[in-house]
Amino acid sequence: MKKTWLFILPALMLTACGTNPSQNSGDQIHIGNVDDLTEGYVLGITDETITLNMSPAHQAHALEEGYEFTDMMLRSMDVVRTDELDVIDRNGSIMEDPDIEEGERLRFDFDMAEFDDIEGPIELDYVVVDPVTAEEIIAEYAPSEPGVTVGYVYDETDGVNELPEGDVNDLLDHPDVLDLYYLPQSSDDHAHNYKEIFEIETLPAWVLFDEDANVTVYESLEDVQAEVNEN
Repeated sequence: MKKTWLFILPALMLTACGTNPSQNSGDQIHIGNVDDLTEGYVLGITDETITLNMSPAHQAHALEEGYEFTDMMLRSMDVVRTDELDVIDRNGSIMEDPDIEEGERLRFDFDMAEFDDIEGPIELDYVVVDPVTAEEIIAEYAPSEPGVTVGYVYDETDGVNELPEGDVNDLLDHPDVLDLYYLPQSSDDHAHNYKEIFEIETLPAWVLFDEDANVTVYESLEDVQAEVNEN
């Protein structure tokens, strides 16, 4: 089954909350291996709470516990923005006025075995701002089986209405094309600055991903079709 996904994630702002007098901006908190911490993705921010998407962490925990199936229901968690909550980077340095975008990955010390027992917002000592890397973003779009996926990167103010629907459908009908992603460019959002991630010079552009996470950029749909038909 072929899928077409549209990703539009607006930017949000998070102001650092930590006010511990012994921990000014630039001080460090020892957090061990950041990758061992639980991850959540920002769904929204208010003056009182940070709402996190915990579905990926919940699914990973279920697999670790030996469950063969876990439903795809959205699971969220609210973190209270107390004066004691420090916002830090991967090195443990406290950040002053960090920019946090919707969809941003945060890491923190939390046992997912306790998730289903949560009855309200929780308090944490710190959250680690851990931006998703270009390699991780490419891996998200690259196919996990032989074949290719295609991305159409465009200026978010232009939209996709000018695309020739028949030619797009022909591309999707090719047996080697597994998915097509519509990717609006955002220079202000690291996770969606596709020009930088995929090294694109001008927009709109077409991007071809293979199962080895190789990325090739094309100027036109015709170029993509020619490449796919050659192989």
